[in-house]
Amino acid sequence: MLALPSGVTMAPRPQPPTLNDEALQGAAFAIESDRPAEAERIAREVLGRNAGHVRAMQLLGAALLMQSRGQEALEPLERAVRQGRDPAVETHLAIALRQVGRNDDAIARLRRAIRREPAFPPAFLELAIQLTELQRPDEALEILEKGVEIAPRYPELWIDLGFNLMARKRHKDAIDAFARALAQVPGHADALFGSAQAMQGDGQYAQAADTYRQLLIAYPDHAPARVALGACLLELGLTESALDSMRAASRLGPDMYQQALIATVSSGRGRFWLKPSDAAKTLGGETG
Repeated sequence: MLALPSGVTMAPRPQPPTLNDEALQGAAFAIESDRPAEAERIAREVLGRNAGHVRAMQLLGAALLMQSRGQEALEPLERAVRQGRDPAVETHLAIALRQVGRNDDAIARLRRAIRREPAFPPAFLELAIQLTELQRPDEALEILEKGVEIAPRYPELWIDLGFNLMARKRHKDAIDAFARALAQVPGHADALFGSAQAMQGDGQYAQAADTYRQLLIAYPDHAPARVALGACLLELGLTESALDSMRAASRLGPDMYQQALIATVSSGRGRFWLKPSDAAKTLGGETG
């Protein structure tokens, strides 16, 4: 056997993946592919072989959360949290707590998670979402601003920040936030839609219309974007093009027909409809 030079040690051979490791890779892929039932089955099989496997507990909890089974997710996630201070597990546990109505416990858990190092951006996002749902937008804004400072390369934080700012009618700030997200993920549907809405709210109808069109190239069945595009075109005086967009949206479902009708009759610079029934007739709906 060839001797190693003095002071040099042989690196340990990498350990082959275990049966559990390979199985849990499949569970993680199933979650990413929106197959939570399959992920749940795999995680339970691993826990049957090793009841204390933390990764299996986490994946089981995540799979149950995707099926809106928060009460069942609590037990494996609480066990996993007790094994360490993983902010990803804490965030999943907070989602489970929210699903079962334990909002104060969920927020307390998330406030601990955002203090972990290295930072875990989804914890900031989930905390902001929960605070917004509880009608605490000022606290949500504070968390989002802290989040984008700590994790500026996490686009979902910029997107949520953009919608928070837009709700405050801070349209230009919202446009900037959505632009930060789009710089990282060009073509992101939520960022494009939010950016167009912010431009529309700021009176930039031509720019908003262009952004809605960009979104609709990739997502032609995005009905809210079609309605909003029609509203922008009405403001620009492009009535026929606007009505074409409204008609396309109204064909995507009765709810969208109602939204298209409301947008058509409420436009400030579009055609003046003496009766809503005239607009309904033009859109091809029932006039009653």
